[in-house]
Amino acid sequence: MAITRRQLRRDVLKSLGDLRILTATDDSMSDVVFIDKINLTGEVGAYNGREVVFTGGTEANLGEIRYVNASQATARNIQFSISLPALVAAGDECEMFNTRGTGFHIQDVHDAINQSIRSIGGTSYLETAATNDAAYTYGTPIQLPTEFVTVEDVQWQDPNDSAWFRTIPKSPKPNGKGWWVDKASRTLNITGKLAALNYNWGNGDSRTVRVWGLAEPAELHDDDDVTTINAAWLTANTIAILLRSRYFRMPTPETERLMYDAIQDARNLTPRATVRRGPFSESLQ
Repeated sequence: MAITRRQLRRDVLKSLGDLRILTATDDSMSDVVFIDKINLTGEVGAYNGREVVFTGGTEANLGEIRYVNASQATARNIQFSISLPALVAAGDECEMFNTRGTGFHIQDVHDAINQSIRSIGGTSYLETAATNDAAYTYGTPIQLPTEFVTVEDVQWQDPNDSAWFRTIPKSPKPNGKGWWVDKASRTLNITGKLAALNYNWGNGDSRTVRVWGLAEPAELHDDDDVTTINAAWLTANTIAILLRSRYFRMPTPETERLMYDAIQDARNLTPRATVRRGPFSESLQ
């Protein structure tokens, strides 16, 4: 199941107790004041030093990050020293974090999410992909997609039943009977007569061939970017990275305990984030 960077960030910060989602209840008629009479219930100055990112509503303000330099209890608002591109309107949404100035910053969370993606991508391959089905000409190499890091399976379409794909065996050596990969040119080759192994294959001319492979997961750079990496593991590993960074800055017994607990949680969930490679998998790296 795919999950966006926005939801991942919220899951991470909620788990760390460092997120409050605000919705403007009034048109503030200002580009430096945000009013939320429901959620901003703290005392005077309670939200000073917190970080805010605008995530919904007025388009010109989306993605803007501001620091709270003042907050009022009676008016239930937060104020910024740097103006927004547009006035705040009722219904605008923002996320507020960095509680008491000792929480987490949005860029640190985004960096930790991408660090998690890189770490799992280096040890496991995700996002099963397939080449576009195409008519095959015997003796002509098939160029593999740039995102492939492995070839898992090669199949051909039965001309008598278009819903049925038959597996082509993997050759134990180049130019043998079956499919094999030329890593230098990143091409897949099918050689040898396969009629004895695959009914009606013949020499393969005009048969539709499908190549399956695995790709490394892409990093997330925008809030609407999605990933299919297991969300529970990705959340847990991002939390572990953030708490490890906090421990390095504040090495206390409490921050050490929290760090190790988070690391263990992420390790326990790692199997959910991996995809087992097939018995005939061929690495392209």
